[in-house]
Amino acid sequence: MLRSGRHYPPEALEAVRAIAALGRYGVQARHLRVLRASAERETALIEQVVAPILRQRSPGARSRASLTAHDIASLVLDAHAALIAMMLADAGFSGAGPAGPGG
Repeated sequence: MLRSGRHYPPEALEAVRAIAALGRYGVQARHLRVLRASAERETALIEQVVAPILRQRSPGARSRASLTAHDIASLVLDAHAALIAMMLADAGFSGAGPAGPGG
């Protein structure tokens, strides 16, 4: 996670909660590298797509780029979740949806 000044961004709390929940399944800090690498690659893709918008000299370019980046990020997350669901099904883990620890 990157810090902004002396404060963490609001999304940091959500990340910490998810990481703590993963820890209850035995996922260790060293396992999180793959998640960070995936997020970095996906973010790089989004930055590449919105780069032409940022190069525009119009007053609203940065705002449009931000909206576009968030729209693309949402679609990337949807695609990522669908791909994981398909791969789990291929591995024989189809059926019930996500369950909490011990459930």
